[in-house]
Amino acid sequence: SGNYYPVNRGQKEGINNIMRYSGGGDYILYVGTIEPRKNIKTLLKAFRVVRDTLKVKLILAGGKGWKFDDILKMPQELGIQKDVAFTGYVDEKTILYLYNYASVVVYPSIYEGFGLPVIEAMSCGTPVVISDIPSLREVAGKAALSFNPWDHEELADKIEEILTSTGLSDELMIKGLQRSKEYSWDKTVSSTIHSYKRVLEE
Repeated sequence: SGNYYPVNRGQKEGINNIMRYSGGGDYILYVGTIEPRKNIKTLLKAFRVVRDTLKVKLILAGGKGWKFDDILKMPQELGIQKDVAFTGYVDEKTILYLYNYASVVVYPSIYEGFGLPVIEAMSCGTPVVISDIPSLREVAGKAALSFNPWDHEELADKIEEILTSTGLSDELMIKGLQRSKEYSWDKTVSSTIHSYKRVLEE
């Protein structure tokens, strides 16, 4: 979409906008509502594993959805609360910067009609890891790494691969940018409408 694109990395406004969440270091990003079907608990468990070896934060950007309480409590239970930030609702400009400065975007959903954040992240040139479910595979093609949504160890491995290999990170960035160009905005809108219709008919 025209609203998401690679920004010039040194941009003051962008850095200031996300500093309060990132502290200026590397971070993993999730964008979406905070609710069970988004499988955030698996991401939090994976993050605990990654954080044992790498200095990185996790930012969860999005409003609170349905049954979010125990998801919000979980970082404390896992002892990682210092390195996890829930932003709550943020405006589109902040999301643009969050995508751009992230080391990797993870989309761990168990159920998804159409994974718009996957395309948004790719449009910003950020590497993406998705759960291996048909709707997300269809969106990402070969431009993202995927993991079994029930296996937090596998997700941790994929995140670590991207964080430690510049070659892989660059390759995913290039593939992602190409993939996002295949989604003209019209195509995205019509498939979003299609998936809403499907949900309403179910």
